[in-house]
Amino acid sequence: MALSNPCFEVWLYGHIGNPKDLEIKTAKAFKTQIHKDYNGGYDAVIFTKLIANAIKIAKNNDSNVNSDFPKLQETKVYRLAESITNSILK
Repeated sequence: MALSNPCFEVWLYGHIGNPKDLEIKTAKAFKTQIHKDYNGGYDAVIFTKLIANAIKIAKNNDSNVNSDFPKLQETKVYRLAESITNSILK
């Protein structure tokens, strides 16, 4: 199980940038902005290739790595992504 606060879509943005740079207040507004900025929105083929960078960004933004619960505007989804990536690469 993975916890994310804010929503998962914001974590996905970690593949290509830093969500803290955005001035967007809701998940719906975020999805609309990503759709506009990135030619149709989230492209799984492209973003999957960048997963290692997304994990690195999320780890760097995690102010309490030892806690299982994220603070506001942080996420632990990188742990799930890292676990899946590690099991695939073995």
